Amino acid sequence: MNIALIGPHGVGKTILGKAAAKLTNLNYFSIDEARSQYFIKYGYDPRQAEQYIRQNDTVALFRYWKPYAIATMKEILPAKDSTLFDLGSGILIDPTDDEVADIQDLTAATNTRMILMLPSTDLATNKQILLKQGIYTEITEKFLTHYLSHHITKYIFYTEGHTKAENIDRLVTMIRDIQAV
Repeated sequence: MNIALIGPHGVGKTILGKAAAKLTNLNYFSIDEARSQYFIKYGYDPRQAEQYIRQNDTVALFRYWKPYAIATMKEILPAKDSTLFDLGSGILIDPTDDEVADIQDLTAATNTRMILMLPSTDLATNKQILLKQGIYTEITEKFLTHYLSHHITKYIFYTEGHTKAENIDRLVTMIRDIQAV
């Protein structure tokens, strides 16, 4: 069984995910860290991404990344087992119903359980927490808004009110509970 973490930028997918993978004996794979290795195969042009970065257009950048992230998911999820994937937030930027259905079909076919990581149960509180951290952007807003309209997973992990160590322990417990089902 695989576990896949999704969530807005800065919620803790990488920090908590790496620690939880180690404690649950899962391999760790970050789509962000593998971008250059995988995206190029599908026609990704780093120069185009750089142009969006220079224009400070994060929404366009994430929209540009999304088809390559989905193609990478379609390649890596079936090829790996016992892995915790950090899928980032890019896959849910302005998702179409077909993209959501494809991701749900892919995760079901590969025995992958998705966990959405959020600071809080409340949308306004999520915005406030992420603003305070200096990482609330239009991308974060789009991610939160679109997730709410699609409900891509039944597993949701909230980080608010807990220390990093507590969140690692709680995430490990959630993963073990999911694996036990």
